[in-house]
Amino acid sequence: MAGGVAPTPSALALALARAYARLCRGWGPDAEWEWLADYLGCHEEMRDAAWDCWRTELELTGGDVGLAGGFCYYGVEDACPVE
Repeated sequence: MAGGVAPTPSALALALARAYARLCRGWGPDAEWEWLADYLGCHEEMRDAAWDCWRTELELTGGDVGLAGGFCYYGVEDACPVE
């Protein structure tokens, strides 16, 4: 996702869904997750917009909004590097 162009909320939502799926399978974080957590931790407005997109998809497909929301907010904060 990196490359100088700001990602869209929908692209971030897809990346969050991939990271969440990895976590649910018991897989560790990958490079995309590290970049995503750093980006969303530094751009709260984009995290909120990405969550709005992902939440809508979860609601339409019967996904667990509560667990995914916790991951979106607390997982990002836990993974965001501290300077």
